[in-house]
Amino acid sequence: MPRESYTTQHPVLVKKVILFEFECFENLLFFAKRVFSLCQKLKIKSDLYKFHGKYIILLRSNTKHTKIILNLSSLADRTSMSALDIAITQEHAKLITESIAVNKLSNAFKDRF
Repeated sequence: MPRESYTTQHPVLVKKVILFEFECFENLLFFAKRVFSLCQKLKIKSDLYKFHGKYIILLRSNTKHTKIILNLSSLADRTSMSALDIAITQEHAKLITESIAVNKLSNAFKDRF
């Protein structure tokens, strides 16, 4: 008797979360301006947190976009994909904006950069 196959014809895309940390609000705005069109094009969700005086953006995307997003790491003071870092941020940091942080920052500070 043949075994049943549990594979799908379409690949399942796993969500990846990448943390970008900024010590300076100006650097955060610069980052938001640079990634705004990318976030819209690839439907990347972004959350903004504040923790110990630093600003943290969590970008959530499909794994196929991870390499593109990681190329942005030079714009941040620190970048992490650590599940522990992300969990600590989500649990202890103050959530400022959920899902559309990059959009809000880009639109609110259009004249800055």
